Amino acid sequence: MICDFCREEFSHKPYVITKTIITDGSKGIKLEFNFCSRTCLIAEKIFAELQRIADDNESVLQRDELFSTIKNNVMQLSGCTEYEYKEGLKRFNKCCVVLDDDEIEKYL
Repeated sequence: MICDFCREEFSHKPYVITKTIITDGSKGIKLEFNFCSRTCLIAEKIFAELQRIADDNESVLQRDELFSTIKNNVMQLSGCTEYEYKEGLKRFNKCCVVLDDDEIEKYL
C-alpha cells in the first residue's frame, strides 16, 4: 500500500481517515486516506488546515499568526502531543514545503 501523504510504500496496517465531501446538496463523496504512520496523518492535518485557511478569503493572517493557528487547530483536532506535532511538521516540510530548522523551531 502507498501512503497518501509521503507516497512511501508500506505493508503494515494503515492509519485510516475518512472524509466526506458534500457538493451541491447531494449525499456527498466519501474519500478514504491511508497513512503509513501517525506522523503522516498529523502532517496531512497540517496541510489540510493550511489549505482551509488559504481558502478563507475573509482574512489574511501574518506568518507567525498563521503557524500558531495551524498548530493550535491541528493539536486540538488530532489530540497530538507537542512532540508528535513537531514530527508531523518535519514530515510536512519534507513532503510539501521547505523551511529551515531555525524557522521550524520558531513555530513549535
